[in-house]
Amino acid sequence: MSEKMAAFVCYRNSDLNEGRGYTYPYAVCRNESTARRLCVKADVQGTDASYREVELVKVGPTWFGPVNVIQPNKADDIAEDAIRREKTAKLRKDRALDAARKAGLSEDDIAALVGVAP
Repeated sequence: MSEKMAAFVCYRNSDLNEGRGYTYPYAVCRNESTARRLCVKADVQGTDASYREVELVKVGPTWFGPVNVIQPNKADDIAEDAIRREKTAKLRKDRALDAARKAGLSEDDIAALVGVAP
């Protein structure tokens, strides 16, 4: 069974100039007095940030609580597709090299096929 603990999370806006960003948890405090102190003048244009009580769960030695998952934008999606293609290409290459070794090709033969001088 996992342990649970009450805590206080301070929230503020990612755009401290105009408040057009997103709200995210920036501090997790054991005491409400700490949360109140950290929230003073910590939000948009020096206004006080908000806080609320939450329940943390301990898994192993680590406490888990609220997080803010940033959604990808279109550029991130394009970059992620490129990363997936790179990983797929590397996996295919590694499998082909393993198959070549199992077929009895020497490292020199494989290097010659890949275009790398031994």
